[in-house]
Amino acid sequence: PGQTPKMPFDYDVIAIGGGSAGLGVALSMRRLGLKTALIERSDQRIGGDCLNDGCVPSKALIHVARQVWAARQSTRFGLNVGGNVALDRVMDYVRERQAVIRAHENAEFLRQTEGVDVLLGEARFAGPQQLTVTLPDGGERPVSAKNIVLCTGSQPQRLNVPGVEHVAVYT
Repeated sequence: PGQTPKMPFDYDVIAIGGGSAGLGVALSMRRLGLKTALIERSDQRIGGDCLNDGCVPSKALIHVARQVWAARQSTRFGLNVGGNVALDRVMDYVRERQAVIRAHENAEFLRQTEGVDVLLGEARFAGPQQLTVTLPDGGERPVSAKNIVLCTGSQPQRLNVPGVEHVAVYT
């Protein structure tokens, strides 16, 4: 009497993986009023391949390439543009574009602004609706949810063509 019954689960929904799919699941379910958690290995990986390795960096590079191409075409109009592209400055630009998105795709923002519980660590199943999250400090946290959505994404593969070993990789 007088006690609130305990919810059978810690969360209505847990999304494992903080890439595009996991963010979409966690944010949309939270906005629908469900108690939601997002689990990602590290804060730097929130945003997934799109933010960190794929969409955002590649579009920034395409933008720079178009700027360089347009500058080189300007000789047609009497403007002489010379010099080499400074790749370190190009990469600074890429990181600037990533930072714009990372400002709202990080654990603190998601917790404070969106109301999503973000657990940083590695999840493994401990039962049908039970997870154990191994935290960065080595501790473990058991969590449960009525629904668990796997959004673990994909990984790029190295290009396997002759001569690729001579190409510098910039990160």
